[in-house]
Amino acid sequence: NGVLVITIRKIKEFFMSIRVSMMATYVAAILISLILLSVYILGALTDSLYNTERVNLYTKANIISDLIKTPDGITPETSAGIKQILSGSNMRSIVVRPDYRVCLDTNADSDVMGKVIVREAVIKCMQAGEQAHAINKSNSDMTTMSVAVPLIDGGKTVGAVYLVESLYDIDMTISGIRNDLIVFGIIISILVA
Repeated sequence: NGVLVITIRKIKEFFMSIRVSMMATYVAAILISLILLSVYILGALTDSLYNTERVNLYTKANIISDLIKTPDGITPETSAGIKQILSGSNMRSIVVRPDYRVCLDTNADSDVMGKVIVREAVIKCMQAGEQAHAINKSNSDMTTMSVAVPLIDGGKTVGAVYLVESLYDIDMTISGIRNDLIVFGIIISILVA
């Protein structure tokens, strides 16, 4: 019974010692620093990748708007040109008239031709006559980025080119880096302790 009391006392003294207190302080300081650094790195990387993708979408939308000029200017040749511009990507292109009715959709499986499309980027684009973009997250946590570029004829907005793309690959890249940073933080903490 006396041995148990002495052992418990030694364990309490060990955990109450200055060495353990300093070690715990170092570990806590390192963990907090790693967390703050990770949050900053992930935020900056996400912003950079999203901005790069937005520029890519705007570039393709502007090329398509130069190809079409007006919603009535869509021919089989321009439609083939749009498909060629978008080849190798998972982008979807929709061309809308001023009344928001779809006159071209590169997704052949979709049934939106002639129907009204109400999307944030399209509405902003048509109302302001300027480029607009939006990032949307669906109920299934699927993030998409969309851009709309006006079709201007004679100084008047006569339609818009709307491009939308999934950001799944970017989100998976960020998720992978986040997981790597967590593992790295755990390894550093164990080595310091």
